[in-house]
Amino acid sequence: MEPAPSEQIPAPQTPLEPKEEYGLLAGRYRSFGSANRIMEKIKQQDMPAFIRKKGKYYELWAGPFSTSEEAEQGRKTLKKALKISPKMRKLEIPVPK
Repeated sequence: MEPAPSEQIPAPQTPLEPKEEYGLLAGRYRSFGSANRIMEKIKQQDMPAFIRKKGKYYELWAGPFSTSEEAEQGRKTLKKALKISPKMRKLEIPVPK
């Protein structure tokens, strides 16, 4: 006789690992407000963007992008539209808790 579903032991799952994708470091700012203003302009270009606190700075990132080609196209878009020169970097995407 099979155990009832509530009595079944779940199979162990492998832990999720952070993954790396491409991102564009669009700037480092001392104030969150400054980073946030530029982030809103990046989002107006239909591009994802976020801010990470690193030490005493706020790093502004565009992305993530699945491929380096997508990131390069995003870099060109930001350079033309916002007159900024973001640097392409590998970006670690954290695992949800």
